[in-house]
Amino acid sequence: MRLLIVAPLFQEWYAGRFILRAAKTLGLEALGFDYRFPFNLRDIYFGSTGTDVIWHSIISKVNFFQRSFVEKVNRQLIKVAENYCPDVVLVCEGELLECKTLEKVRRAVGSKLAFWTFDDPQLIDRHLKVAHIFDACFTNSIITLQTYKDAGVKAYYLPWGCDPDIHTRLPYNKLEPKYVSEVCLYAAFHPKRYIYLHYLRTLIPSVRLGIWGIGWNQLSQKDPLRKSWRGSITRLLELVKMYSGTKIALNIQRTETTLTTTTSRIWEATACGAMLLTERVAGIDLAFKLGQEVVCYEDKKDLVEKVTFYLNNDDIRRKIALRGQNRCKKDHTVPNRLKRIIEVCR
Repeated sequence: MRLLIVAPLFQEWYAGRFILRAAKTLGLEALGFDYRFPFNLRDIYFGSTGTDVIWHSIISKVNFFQRSFVEKVNRQLIKVAENYCPDVVLVCEGELLECKTLEKVRRAVGSKLAFWTFDDPQLIDRHLKVAHIFDACFTNSIITLQTYKDAGVKAYYLPWGCDPDIHTRLPYNKLEPKYVSEVCLYAAFHPKRYIYLHYLRTLIPSVRLGIWGIGWNQLSQKDPLRKSWRGSITRLLELVKMYSGTKIALNIQRTETTLTTTTSRIWEATACGAMLLTERVAGIDLAFKLGQEVVCYEDKKDLVEKVTFYLNNDDIRRKIALRGQNRCKKDHTVPNRLKRIIEVCR
């Protein structure tokens, strides 16, 4: 089976890169098309025949939504599809693609069209406008699944996952000190996250807290949380080191809306062997046994109480972390997710 993956590919942590590796794992012939940077093309091979990426030289200061740019993107996709003749075209987000382009691809080569989004429910209104064009739609949010079905869309719940070859626990003695912590959070600054972490730091001042992500460096140098900021993650290896070096990985969502979907933190942290302490997001109970493979908290007070308990009970925490890691690497991998898409599209 030939698979054309239409997704952002520029950075090593972008979804398209993981899906290409998953295709290789499943023995599929796969080609990647980065719809955000489709020009000055050159091939990059990932070490196996039949799996490559259509890439680009870096384009600076591109106005992505300029009409001429959008038209070029859509023309280029049609050309690539006609030359490659994929059995399945998998679009991830695809905000620059037009329905008429996908229709032309279907007519030209007879491909099945699949859509996989990681931005529901925030972008559900936009997605519903184009969902009808696809043979199957896969959403990361269990809450929005029925919305698609009510609109007559053939939809499935399919959250993100881990890459078992990348997201794995590294030996503790190979980690630099900056990656070692008792509790860590990898997320951009947000007032809610600040309130929760400030409360944690106030009640457990001795906790070794590691904060990673953008925006935290804007805090005053006198702020205790500013001193816990370790930097921004710029490479996948850094992310793996961060989760390998912590005992408890936090997942603090920004708003009530984001509680309707799982985030990449859930899969990355558990796969790397950290014990996940997360808000009760929609779908978490479908993925893990709560209290046995991951732990949920209800509010900031509950978060502090559970951090205290699990830091004082290493054996219990390690068993939960190991069970969570085993579950994630068994059931929640990107190859497993891609296999599901292929099964539906056959």
